[in-house]
Amino acid sequence: MGVQASDVAKHIVNFCINEDTPISNLQLQKMLYFCQVKCYQDFRRPLFEDDFEAWRYGPVIPSVYRLFSIYGGNEITRRVEGGKPLSPSEENLVERVVTRLLPLRPWELVKMTHSQGSPWDQTYKGGSGSGCIIEKTFIATSVQ
Repeated sequence: MGVQASDVAKHIVNFCINEDTPISNLQLQKMLYFCQVKCYQDFRRPLFEDDFEAWRYGPVIPSVYRLFSIYGGNEITRRVEGGKPLSPSEENLVERVVTRLLPLRPWELVKMTHSQGSPWDQTYKGGSGSGCIIEKTFIATSVQ
């Protein structure tokens, strides 16, 4: 069994702290999403099996959201222990994506996930699909 979204999230949080650029839960969710997209682009498979839900501000993995919800909208400033380590190729993919996204503001990341026809847009449907699972097939076919 591969890594879970929480394993990737912990790696992202620790990486960002190491880079002296802690991120918020909102940013973390978007980075997880773009890591998933990049894995489909590079390897034609998901990075993790957890499902994203279409929330108002974009794709969210509820279990990861809850894990870091104690920070509210603030930056996650404490390193996180535990979880399954990422493989070298997974680690490389995640760190490349995060490094590219770190300079962007949180609302720029939200805007990127909200583009017309995106997997989030196809699922959220102007709010009627709020909380619905974003099908992996939407994510996989959006990168071809």
